[in-house]
Amino acid sequence: MMMRILFSATAAVFALLLCSTCYAGGENWTFTVTAFTSDYSDKYLVELSPVERFGGFPSSCASLTVSGEYASLFWISKFGSGPDRKEHKAALARMGDAFRSKVPIKFGWVGDGVKVTRRTGACAATSRGLTVDAASDAVYSYFKWP
Repeated sequence: MMMRILFSATAAVFALLLCSTCYAGGENWTFTVTAFTSDYSDKYLVELSPVERFGGFPSSCASLTVSGEYASLFWISKFGSGPDRKEHKAALARMGDAFRSKVPIKFGWVGDGVKVTRRTGACAATSRGLTVDAASDAVYSYFKWP
């Protein structure tokens, strides 16, 4: 009985660490925001130009266009596990500030944070929600929870 409790506790701690690593993880790159339109509530369209270009997506793109809208029904169906509307609005404000100031911004995604399809092309993507990471000041996109 004691062994079973110990095993269960160890498995729970491991799962918690694994999930927190997934959320905290993610990749980001430094971009200049070259175009930005938004209603500062849900919808946005941003064009990002990489500060440093190297061989791999998305830095190989001359510009990366990301369009999105906060998908409240999608995130509710995931039991609130993704970004909330307040986080999304803060990320939109951060991107708007970067566009107006022309100061580069870190942008990336966690898990499947953008959807790139043949229809949108390799340098265009869609998103369902955004957040700003307080530690790195990076804006992260979410399309599907990791």
